[in-house]
Amino acid sequence: MDIKRSPLPAVADRPKIQKYGAGRFTISGQVYTSGVFVLPRQALSWPATDLASLSDEAIDLLLAHTSEIDVCLLGCGPKTLPIPATLRTRFK
Repeated sequence: MDIKRSPLPAVADRPKIQKYGAGRFTISGQVYTSGVFVLPRQALSWPATDLASLSDEAIDLLLAHTSEIDVCLLGCGPKTLPIPATLRTRFK
């Protein structure tokens, strides 16, 4: 079976994740050294640097954009960790 992949439509203002690692992200030429929240049309600094520092403010920022989010990937660093109960509850 031959699977064909369709490229995403070209969107001039779509953020492009160019590099990540060692606590840094480069998105559309801008370097972020803290948490970053990437949406379809913008990248925002996120006030969480790890799962333990997820505050209500950080979760509120995420939930304020739910209409733009189909999939949420939450990076937790080099070790796989469970999502905090507060975030799980708020996602429901």
